[in-house]
Amino acid sequence: MILLYIFILSHLSFNTLQFQIKTDFYTEGIKEKNRGNWQRAIDIWLMGKETLSRLGKTDPRMGIAFIELVTEKKLKRYYETACQMYYWGFSRNSINEYRKNIKKEIERITPIMRKEQSKYWFKALKDNDTTICSKIRGFWIEKDPTPTTVLNERLITHWERITYARKNFNRNKRTAYGTDDRGMIYVKYGEPDRKKTGTFGLNDSELQFWIGEVLDAIPNIRISTLQVKKNINLYNWLSDYEVWIYSYLSPEEPIIYMFGSPAGRPFGLVNGVDDFIPDRAYRKTSLIQLRKQEYSMGDIYSIGILPGSLLQLMYYSELVSFDSYFERRYLELESTWKENLIHAHPPNYHTLRSFRERFRMEDVNYPARKLIPPEKVEEIALPIELTCHQVRFIDDENKPELAVMAFSYPRGLTKRNLKNVIEKKDITDYNLKHTLIIRDKNWNEINRIVDIPEKKNDNTSIFIIPHTDSTLNYMLSAEAFDRTSADSIIGIGKISLKNTVPLSPAPETLEVSDLVVGINLPVGADMSRFPFPVLPTSHIWKGDKLQVYIEIYHLLYGRDNRTHYTIKFQYEVVKKRGIISRLFRRGKKKEIVSIVHRFDSPSRTAKEKITFDVSNLNPGKYDFLVEVTDIISMQKKIRKGKFEIKE
Repeated sequence: MILLYIFILSHLSFNTLQFQIKTDFYTEGIKEKNRGNWQRAIDIWLMGKETLSRLGKTDPRMGIAFIELVTEKKLKRYYETACQMYYWGFSRNSINEYRKNIKKEIERITPIMRKEQSKYWFKALKDNDTTICSKIRGFWIEKDPTPTTVLNERLITHWERITYARKNFNRNKRTAYGTDDRGMIYVKYGEPDRKKTGTFGLNDSELQFWIGEVLDAIPNIRISTLQVKKNINLYNWLSDYEVWIYSYLSPEEPIIYMFGSPAGRPFGLVNGVDDFIPDRAYRKTSLIQLRKQEYSMGDIYSIGILPGSLLQLMYYSELVSFDSYFERRYLELESTWKENLIHAHPPNYHTLRSFRERFRMEDVNYPARKLIPPEKVEEIALPIELTCHQVRFIDDENKPELAVMAFSYPRGLTKRNLKNVIEKKDITDYNLKHTLIIRDKNWNEINRIVDIPEKKNDNTSIFIIPHTDSTLNYMLSAEAFDRTSADSIIGIGKISLKNTVPLSPAPETLEVSDLVVGINLPVGADMSRFPFPVLPTSHIWKGDKLQVYIEIYHLLYGRDNRTHYTIKFQYEVVKKRGIISRLFRRGKKKEIVSIVHRFDSPSRTAKEKITFDVSNLNPGKYDFLVEVTDIISMQKKIRKGKFEIKE
């Protein structure tokens, strides 16, 4: 009886699994979502993830649909799960089955990328680069402001913005988000600091004013205000517009985005106000003739109004009070018109055309907009200044290792409220934590190391890890927690470490550690905590001495059973050169200083710390080079570095 029961259970489990394998969980979840059963959709996708994971499969459609649904419904209790689902969906490097869906996701990501990176992604997809899924995972992992937690706030913000954009910017579906162009800008930068909407050409009083000014200034005119107005309105499209201003995207000036539908085009991003005025409004054939002027040479000139120029005045007048960018242009136009009307004629045709062409050129080549980042999000905590020095070396057992030295400067945490700023008090009631996260080439986490540095050690952490794989991804995080609440993060900093090739352990190959360039360790510092007797820093104060530490491995013995080697130190001033000298490689001769030291040792490994007096060097940046030569094998190794002398 028991055997029969076990057989029935196993048979049912097998049939259930077979049913699950054949089920398209994504499609079933979408059906439930469309019926309004969002909880059922979530349950189906979670079941699908569990089932497919057991089979070694993924489905990026489910990861996308899940995060899309929970952000749309603001189901915050599922936000962490949504991040995990999204990562899982792109955890396998297979693109053929879901190529269309992967392409759409890339199209949703590339607007918040640099153009060079987005081109590379599309090329990778076109070339069937199977690592594209890993690139998507890695992109969002590196964007995560809190890499030590499951929740990726940046990924959630991205999808929350998409949800908002779809609901509010849907005059068409031109973008990858199914929105008009406002949706794309919103996904990139969020809510603008200022916004203005309206319809160009409804300000009848402004047009009436300028027509009156022109007709009053020019004598002997036999055309009515009504006739002039009627002719101008032939080119007045009465187009809707919307202007967004972001005040802090650029340190130079506010960034302006304008949207509209000039000439019946789909509502979208336009270059500027002049796009709303048709070109034919500036043609000579459109000139509204007021009278003809005959000169002594017999030439006859038409005095008239160019319709586009008065529309230009009218349109800019609507935005004068909104931002100084539009005010400056309006005042320039106004001044030109008034100066000319004093002499009883409007500005000439070429002057008015030049305004239009210049404004349009400036709008197209808007320099500040080209320098802004491709995205912007609010900080979730005060930023911590975090620096890192990586040093490759070989340990006593001839194994390549990587030393990661982290230095945090949470200065902003000392001024968290106005009272303490006024009283000039430091706030030290925070605990600092450094975390080194190690991921494989597909961005799967394989290890994390945590250190809680003490303030007496200058908020410094040192991580020593095996270094045998150049494809690993390293991320270093600094988090400050309020001592009164262990879960309250008040400061965050993070950096991605550069990938480096491990040093060779081959005993017949000369190898050299990375340079440790800096200053002596502070008096009283715990020497046992530091793997090297130098505190790394690229900034050397003029009164300090430059310290350079280097380790040399696999030196060959000479006949005297000793190793012999030279170390050449060379530095040169980094000079800024002008365009001409850069193009033709001209300029002053480089100031290069070289020093060669000869050494011998009873060991195949050497550790050298050399001190340089830099008091005679001028403040500035210097390139630094060290060349090690094994005199016995004549093998050479070069390492490079930089330092800066400060006063």
